[in-house]
Amino acid sequence: MGSTMTQMSTNISHSPSSSLRYVFALLVLPFLFHCSPQHTDEPSTESERLSPDANTDTVPERTHISSVGQSCTQQSCPSPLTCEMQVPTGYCTKPCTQSSDCPAKSTCAKIRFKNGLEFVRCVATCVYPTDCREGFYCYHPPKAWKQICMPKLE
Repeated sequence: MGSTMTQMSTNISHSPSSSLRYVFALLVLPFLFHCSPQHTDEPSTESERLSPDANTDTVPERTHISSVGQSCTQQSCPSPLTCEMQVPTGYCTKPCTQSSDCPAKSTCAKIRFKNGLEFVRCVATCVYPTDCREGFYCYHPPKAWKQICMPKLE
């Protein structure tokens, strides 16, 4: 292999067009191979990722995340959720009587805020503070199994 490289060096030094082809090959060809289409099992469009026939092994994790707890305006929550406007910047939720009434990554909780607001709704669950949206914190209610995202009321 070393003799081939030596021979290429000799050819490059004697021919300017050969030198340009060599530089092109070194700089451009690796990018062409990197960008060439490759077969993957992942869907290529958003509609394919979200279609009912999509292979659940390749659906991005974000499609499984509940919308409970997301900020909202009056009618911006996906059905069957509604926007609770009493919570700062809105809160996508739905009424519940037990946790099985709630989507994934949420639980049923009776919430009493210092400002007097009280409701029984699906609320976002958390393990880490970063699981909650901005302006919320991860709270472990007394006697509760799960932590929930609560607004920071000041």
